[in-house]
Amino acid sequence: MAFQKLTEVYQKAASKALSMIIKTPIEIYSPKESREKLQEIDYRLLEPAIFVKSCLTSHVAGMQLLIFRERDIQIFLNKLMGMDELATPDFVFDEASLHAVRELMNQIQQEATASMAEYLGNTMKSSECIITISEQNSGLVELMGTDGEEEVLVVSHKIKIGSIVESEFLQVISQEAEESLLQEIQAKEEQMKQDALEEQRIRAAGETQYFATSPTGVIEDVPSKNNLGLLMNVPLNVTVEIGRTKRKLKEVLGFESGTVLEFEKQANAPVDIIVNGQLIARGDVVVIDDNFGVRVTEIVNKTNLFGNGE
Repeated sequence: MAFQKLTEVYQKAASKALSMIIKTPIEIYSPKESREKLQEIDYRLLEPAIFVKSCLTSHVAGMQLLIFRERDIQIFLNKLMGMDELATPDFVFDEASLHAVRELMNQIQQEATASMAEYLGNTMKSSECIITISEQNSGLVELMGTDGEEEVLVVSHKIKIGSIVESEFLQVISQEAEESLLQEIQAKEEQMKQDALEEQRIRAAGETQYFATSPTGVIEDVPSKNNLGLLMNVPLNVTVEIGRTKRKLKEVLGFESGTVLEFEKQANAPVDIIVNGQLIARGDVVVIDDNFGVRVTEIVNKTNLFGNGE
């Protein structure tokens, strides 16, 4: 049950990313968790299958493996090419199609991992995916490169492609990755408890009222002067945006090391300083020792932070 919320985040992000890329409604739902020895995982109902292996890094360490039916992956590729054709038994996954599958899965895994990282409040990332078809693989033990006796977490996902195809796929999470994720989940839960206690304390303090007498002799409520001070230690997310751009899917698929992206903003234009989603200020990029920084040159709006701007 510890992974229930994290799995929901993964499913929602993966569904959204896949739907946007292939321009077809995708729903991933109904996760079922089990723990099995790696060598005893039965995926015969998914044969012929395609395996998508990747590693979790940064704050989390370990391997995960997705097992899809070849026919479902073929449908994804057809949708990606703008075709509404269903899978055909004579389709051959050649080098070009496997490259397309890898790029598709890279985007899905990176989006899903980024959403899980945002939920956990860390910097977890996913490595580049390695694609293998079942005909080229002798078993999950060799594919995962670990002991077959290792007990791993297996999550079965239902997937609905458009309004016609209903299928499923498996997510295999190594013992190392599971333990690492569990530590992050526990840290998240502890932080949520601390945040809830802090919120209760602030709310209780906010209910404290001072009283003053008006010139007419009527007693009036005066807001506590300590309320703002209680908020001064609340952490806020500060983001600096240097620019934005839009690219077509075929251009994104062509990204490689050394690709240069041109943003809409001019080189000498100030960067935007965003606090909790609100544009607060603008400034110039500077270098402090070996780190980037921003020198504030313009205050745009601070009123949204405190309501009355005081």
